Amino acid sequence: MERVIFVEVLDRRGRVRLRVRLDSYPVTIGRAYTNSIILDDKRVCPEHVRIARDDDGSLFAEDLGSVNGMYQPDPLKRLQRIEVRPDTHIRIGHTVLRFRDAEFSVAPTLAEQKEWKRLPRLIKNSYTAVGIFLLCLGVLMLDFYLGSYERITPANVLGVFFATLMLFTVWAGIWSFVNRLLTHHFRFLSHVALAGIVLVLYTVVAAAVEYYEFLYEPGAVADGLELTMLTLLFFLLLFGHLSIIASLSLRKRTLAALLVAVGIFGTIGFMTYLERTEFSHAIASPARLKPVGKNALAPVPAEAFFSDLKTIKLKIDREAADE
Repeated sequence: MERVIFVEVLDRRGRVRLRVRLDSYPVTIGRAYTNSIILDDKRVCPEHVRIARDDDGSLFAEDLGSVNGMYQPDPLKRLQRIEVRPDTHIRIGHTVLRFRDAEFSVAPTLAEQKEWKRLPRLIKNSYTAVGIFLLCLGVLMLDFYLGSYERITPANVLGVFFATLMLFTVWAGIWSFVNRLLTHHFRFLSHVALAGIVLVLYTVVAAAVEYYEFLYEPGAVADGLELTMLTLLFFLLLFGHLSIIASLSLRKRTLAALLVAVGIFGTIGFMTYLERTEFSHAIASPARLKPVGKNALAPVPAEAFFSDLKTIKLKIDREAADE
């Protein structure tokens, strides 16, 4: 009974592109259509290598006088003939061949990975993802409008709009490129929608922290709260992108996102702490001024404003006289 082997054609990353079963010999490998294994490699001869059985029953591969020869990949060494054993590698042209026996033990079966189902399922739909992104963009533009204390002009609005759109495009484009390399799908709209959701959450968190500093005395508590919330949001952003790609297990996605987020914002917090000085020539503001956005309130006429000031001044003068 002939020995059964498999010839695997590997790409540059060592992944199998082609797997061929051999159970009768001799066979040839090359570019010509007369071969048992046909390679699409211009540096491989029409008939490059022959695999045959030796007198003692072992298999060997020999170079058929090719132009570029046959090599052992690691360490690189030119060969005229080599015995075919389990896991033998040879290189011909720019192609690496690996030989495996039928008894080769494959890796254990991977269990189906748990996915972060609800949100990815929602934003994997192109129309839903576009709708979510446009809604998030509208929220960000509204925040800009309400938080601005300068005259709003079309040029300002368009500038902020296109700057935000460019930020989303570049960030989502990077993740889409990674997505394409790992899964052969871009999923650009899904990455854009996720970035929009997290940026809206950041806007809400930033406003909440600013109001906390406005209502209470700012300090280490407010700084620590802000840094913690930023770390959490960045973790959610990274975890979400990795979940869309879905090439890692839930544990690996969580660990990778957590390590990167804590590493980045931990370093930022530590550097900020080191740069603090006890004495400064600048006058420190005891609180961050965070009134309600002017565009959300009706304007007050100047006469009414100064009339209220006079009333307040008289009240303060009376209280001071009583004391």
